[in-house]
Amino acid sequence: MFACRPMVSPPLPRRLAVAPVPRPPSSSSAALRVVRCMAKERRVRMVAKQIQRELADMLTRDPVLQRAVLPEAALGADRYLSSLTTIADVELSNDLQVCKVYVSVFGDERGKKVAIAGLKAKTKYVRSQIGKRMKLRLTPEIRFIEDESMERGSRLVMAHLAKQSAEETADREDEVPTLYTCN
Repeated sequence: MFACRPMVSPPLPRRLAVAPVPRPPSSSSAALRVVRCMAKERRVRMVAKQIQRELADMLTRDPVLQRAVLPEAALGADRYLSSLTTIADVELSNDLQVCKVYVSVFGDERGKKVAIAGLKAKTKYVRSQIGKRMKLRLTPEIRFIEDESMERGSRLVMAHLAKQSAEETADREDEVPTLYTCN
């Protein structure tokens, strides 16, 4: 049984029906039809969440992926202090064929470039591991995209806190101390 059926339009009411357009005879007996396979929204969300969980687990436990993200870890560097790589979001196409993985890397510019390049280099490995871990008919194509929204948000929060502390110090300087005397 096929999960996808050809898209066939319902018949028109008799008063709107138009005479069929004659088609030229085809060389093969079976006519070509476009088949669209779209998963339901809920299934797409569930599969995307599961892919995100599996990728997060691979980042924390899989030594191949850890060395790809942080090559200094193989030399004995503390992997938690150099840079932090997280899976921010996963977008999955409706046909479950393409998976966009948004990755945020906290660290210096060199660490970001190395982490994203390492993940992109291990795309085939990640796809094969996801195929082994999940029971899908077809494993989606993985595309890693750098996500800077969390870093941008942390910079905005830091700027807001700095502005707030500057205003507080300015308010303190403007206040005139009152002296109380007891008679």
